[in-house]
Amino acid sequence: FLLALIYTFWYNYGIIFQKEKEYSLMENKAFLVSNLLVSTPGRPSAWEYNLSEPETLGLAYIDKTLKKEKLDAFITLDYNLIKEKLGIKRYEFYFKLKTTEGTVLYQTGNFTTSEDVIATQRVVLLDYIPHIMEFALWN
Repeated sequence: FLLALIYTFWYNYGIIFQKEKEYSLMENKAFLVSNLLVSTPGRPSAWEYNLSEPETLGLAYIDKTLKKEKLDAFITLDYNLIKEKLGIKRYEFYFKLKTTEGTVLYQTGNFTTSEDVIATQRVVLLDYIPHIMEFALWN
């Protein structure tokens, strides 16, 4: 009986530890991707004019200042291509850019009501006006 109790405890602890580890990895990835999007122009830096093969995606003209042409191009890209270029193939994602009043200007990805979502919000500039960029990841 004691052996079964120890095994059950150990098994449950392992599951909890694995979930916490996965959550932490997802949290780090969401932060890194949101930072990449708002801080870099991507590679090549003018990828929005040639959508055939961007190496990496970035939406910034300069740090925290987004470029409208990049946003226009980003939302037209294939969902799986975005996942590949952002290094998040194993996750699902949702991207949204909205005004500070809540009006959605750009969105792409799959929306979810899952409780296991890591969501980031960043204040960015678009046309010199503050906006909110949201980026969410989940399994």
